[in-house]
Amino acid sequence: MKFVNIRLLPQEALQVIETLNAHHFDAFFVGGCVRDLLLGHEVHDYDITTNAQPAQVIEIFSNICKVLLTGIKHGTVTLCFAPMAIEVTTYRIETEYLDHRSPNKIAFTNELRLDLARRDFTINAMAFHPSLGIIDLFDGQTDLKEKRIRCVGDPEKRLEEDALRILRAVRFSVTLCFTIDPALQFAIQKKAALLTYLSKERIRDELNRILKSKQTRLLRMLDQLFILPYLFPQLVPLRLLKQETPWHLYDVFEHTDRALDHSIGAPLPQRLALLYHDCGKAYTKTMDANGIAHFKGHASISANIAESALKDLRYDKKMIRQVTSIIYYHDTYVNTTEVDIRRFLYGIAFDYALAYDIFAVQFADNCAKNPHKAQIKNENIKQILSILHEMEKKNIRYTLHELAINGSDLLALGFQGKEIKACLEAALLQVIEDPQKNTREQLLNYIQSNKKDI
Repeated sequence: MKFVNIRLLPQEALQVIETLNAHHFDAFFVGGCVRDLLLGHEVHDYDITTNAQPAQVIEIFSNICKVLLTGIKHGTVTLCFAPMAIEVTTYRIETEYLDHRSPNKIAFTNELRLDLARRDFTINAMAFHPSLGIIDLFDGQTDLKEKRIRCVGDPEKRLEEDALRILRAVRFSVTLCFTIDPALQFAIQKKAALLTYLSKERIRDELNRILKSKQTRLLRMLDQLFILPYLFPQLVPLRLLKQETPWHLYDVFEHTDRALDHSIGAPLPQRLALLYHDCGKAYTKTMDANGIAHFKGHASISANIAESALKDLRYDKKMIRQVTSIIYYHDTYVNTTEVDIRRFLYGIAFDYALAYDIFAVQFADNCAKNPHKAQIKNENIKQILSILHEMEKKNIRYTLHELAINGSDLLALGFQGKEIKACLEAALLQVIEDPQKNTREQLLNYIQSNKKDI
């Protein structure tokens, strides 16, 4: 285990410790910052615990820095040393938890031991002082060394107190590549239903961190912990849903899990799209006379399911629109010609960023299929991406604004109202097919020659 290099600690945080000590109060770095310092990871937030009462902390620092009282009811005072904010919390104990989430009562204490004992996991229950070193009352350093997530005390009691600890255990496990202690794993399985007490926003925020991890077989892990139905109920019907087709080797659930494996490190919209991309297969499966399965229209239904799920998890409209658009087009085949790519881009309003997302998801999706069949598709995607990149560099975009004609030209020909829009759309499609036709003369001749069909 690494020692804490004091020289790496920010001066502002050390100043808080020194100032509290100078006023004859205890003060320790605590929680996640100690864990990350010992792991040699980057520390984003420094939390300090002290036996000074909040009023005393405010009095000491009011002339040193800006003091925020946003967490005062929980004994937390935020000290602002721009751009750094340091939370200082009085030693406390918590009792009478409400709704398996928040303590109904907190009481201040003078004992660091009691404050550390209320914390969730041993790796988060260590304190550090620049002179006194590590205070590790629950063997957190051993758990760090052995890469284990273990509760402080009885795991069932810890989860009963705060159901968010279920997701925090999973998050720390997948982001740190640690195993979950068997006793904690059993407690999670037994108490999985406590997740219903969490707000959708809390669940969403933890899921985002989990999806950004490098964990493989993530869905299988969540399923084995019995928490999948509470997080992604839309995936439950995919268990053992066979895909009797030459393109697939796995059932839909296993395929989805493996597709996620092939998108590790991808942006969150792609990860979310892969999570829900085949949910519609549970409602579209048919079998033909040859015993081959088909899932016609599943992309559209999957997009609708994803939209409902993401709304329920309180994702913003932009994210929902992006994810559902990716899913809607994830099964769309595009030929490797520039005209076909132009047609595809026209369908998504020449949104190149969305196009890259769609093809990245298609690639990961294909990687989770029969490799002998999927290889050709992924070679095509590589060619498409190359052409797409060149088109983007040339800023190729065909919209009504780029047409060589406009509404005034059509008014002069006697067109009115909706006819004008229909004619312009028809002209745009001609230009998509052949950009050389984007001249005033050719487009007006086309419209006049085909006005009965437009």
